[in-house]
Amino acid sequence: MHLHFIQTEEELRIRRREAQHIPPHVHPDLEILYMLEGSMIVGVGEQLFELHSGDVALIFPHLIHHYQVFSQDRNRVISL
Repeated sequence: MHLHFIQTEEELRIRRREAQHIPPHVHPDLEILYMLEGSMIVGVGEQLFELHSGDVALIFPHLIHHYQVFSQDRNRVISL
């Protein structure tokens, strides 16, 4: 497994995007995900959580996490 460390200079970054596979990574920031439509899997450490429309996930700083999308439907998420 390749782990990516992400360091950003922005104080706050908000993105509305298509949910997609994102490999395991870690960063020093809190991450908040709000599932607008569709679904995706969020892996945090060794646990997997399935998000559906209207669900929110909080990913605390310095935790290894990743995203997987298996649905062929439209899958949109807001990430902070």
